[in-house]
Amino acid sequence: MAAAMSDTSGNAQTPWRWLTLELGLGALALVLCGLLSPELRPIARIASACSLLAGLASFAAVHVGYAHGTNGLFAGIGAGFFARMSLVAVGLVASGARGSAALAFALTFFAVFAATQATEIAYVISRSKARPASHSEVPARLA
Repeated sequence: MAAAMSDTSGNAQTPWRWLTLELGLGALALVLCGLLSPELRPIARIASACSLLAGLASFAAVHVGYAHGTNGLFAGIGAGFFARMSLVAVGLVASGARGSAALAFALTFFAVFAATQATEIAYVISRSKARPASHSEVPARLA
């Protein structure tokens, strides 16, 4: 996994900083679940964990896809969406949440989702700025 997460520009620490940020956001979400009422805490913690797991899978897919250009990036985003879609469904069914608990699950899941999604967007933007286009990347017919 370490080889898959190394940056092609020679800066191997870049993805790890962003992954640490995602893990920190997930840990913060789990701590904040303690502020909810006692009957909603377990549901919210399950939602936070599912969303964090989906966010990490999505980040990995975006990171791997980025190395393959625009189509790879779109494939990574699609794989990340599928991971999130699957884990929100599985988590909601597995938690057995109904009524206000289901609403708490959805709100918690998508709050963590928004934070991890913002992290992925910032990662892609930082990678784009770190690797300017060179003349070798311009097709011969345009040069």
